[in-house]
Amino acid sequence: MATDKELWKAAGKRLATARLNAGYASQKAFAAAVNLAEPTIAKYEQGAREIPISLLYWLSDQHGVDINWVITGLGDAPVAASESVLSPRTERLVGALEPLIQLIERVYEEMGVTLPGNQKAKVLTRWYENLLARIGENDDLQSVTKSLQWVEDGIRAELRNKAENLLSSKRTAS
Repeated sequence: MATDKELWKAAGKRLATARLNAGYASQKAFAAAVNLAEPTIAKYEQGAREIPISLLYWLSDQHGVDINWVITGLGDAPVAASESVLSPRTERLVGALEPLIQLIERVYEEMGVTLPGNQKAKVLTRWYENLLARIGENDDLQSVTKSLQWVEDGIRAELRNKAENLLSSKRTAS
C-alpha cells in the first residue's frame, strides 16, 4: 500500500498537469488566480502539502478538471487548453471576438449611445461578418488588428449618420 507521502506526491504532479492544461504556465500565475502564495502552490505540486478541497473545487468549477483524477489518478485527465478541436483558422477568428466585443462596447459608450442587451448580439454578428468579409483568407493577427480599426471607423460613421438622420427628421417634424 502506498504511503500518504507517495499519494500526495503523485496528486501534486497531477495538480501541476491540471494547472498547465488550464492555461497557467507558471505557478505564479496560478497562485494569483486562486489567491494563494506561489510557494504554497509549489508545496502542493511537490506533494509536501495536502491539496485543499477548495482549490480542487475551484479547478473543477472553473476549468472542468476531474477532482477524482487529481486525487487518485482515476477518471478523466484534463485536456490541454491548447488542444482544441477547432482548426487553427477558426481559433484565430474566434480569438477576434473578444476584442471586437470590447471595441463595440467602447465606441458605443464613447459616442454616448446605449446599446440594449437584445441588440448587442445583432450588432456583434453584423460587424463580425463585415470583419470576416474584409479579411477574407488573410486572417493573420496583423490583418485582423488593422481591420479592427476599420470596424471602429465604420461604427463611428454609422452612429454619426444615425444621429444626423435623427436630428434632421426632428427638424422636419417641427
